[in-house]
Amino acid sequence: MHPNLFRSFSLLCAAMLCAGPVSAESEAERTLTYNGAAIDLETGVFRYREHHWLRYQGPRLVERRVRYLCADGQPFAEKRVDYTASRFAPEFELSDARSGYREGLRGAGASAEVFVQSKRGATAETAALARTPTVVADAGFDEYLLEKWEGLAAGESLRFDFLVPSERKAIGFKVRDVSEPGSPFIVARLSLGSWLAFLAPSLDAHYDRQTRRLVRYEGLSNLRDGEGKNYLVRIDFPEAPVLVAADIAAKSHAVPLVQACMPEMRAGAL
Repeated sequence: MHPNLFRSFSLLCAAMLCAGPVSAESEAERTLTYNGAAIDLETGVFRYREHHWLRYQGPRLVERRVRYLCADGQPFAEKRVDYTASRFAPEFELSDARSGYREGLRGAGASAEVFVQSKRGATAETAALARTPTVVADAGFDEYLLEKWEGLAAGESLRFDFLVPSERKAIGFKVRDVSEPGSPFIVARLSLGSWLAFLAPSLDAHYDRQTRRLVRYEGLSNLRDGEGKNYLVRIDFPEAPVLVAADIAAKSHAVPLVQACMPEMRAGAL
């Protein structure tokens, strides 16, 4: 399979890491946080931790921050998502300090610019992107899925155009529930929405049917190893998001990224 198709799937991994619906009881600004651990599906090697921070204004999600951590807790990559411009196609930037890789979407309104930088010191490639009603970008997939939840739970196959920065365009995808009847989870299976689907591996995201919280993801990661290959991982999110003070979140975001992690270890060694 062409490597850029792998990247399109791995981007969806990042997009699906949602915290679930938030009560509209409070209109105050607040921050929620939760964690996940990524384990290699083939070798059992620990790859990284994910620390998510979600900032709300009342019921509306306005910003998501993700820090990717080495085994010793030092951050090596980060992502910031700003929903001001669009709920489904927000501005975002992913940066990996190990290689210098960067990608994202910037610009408000109906028009935006996609950018991707392959490595440290390389020139970023850019392209214009129109924010049409069918375009979904990065963690905007969370909002899209919540908007379409009832249809997904009823067995509908949802189709949308997902932004793939490495291709600098949006590509057709579909998602459907493949869970067993009566299961307490919805298993959202993602695949390309064209005849190319048979070339690409499926990605499964397990959501609690009642809380709509992601509890497990299995598939390609949006992060890459030293050879530029996407990790194949299982990411578990065992605990629900919790409230945290804004100053604690700010201190976490301010910790500088490291350019290398300690040697990899097996999950059982942690």
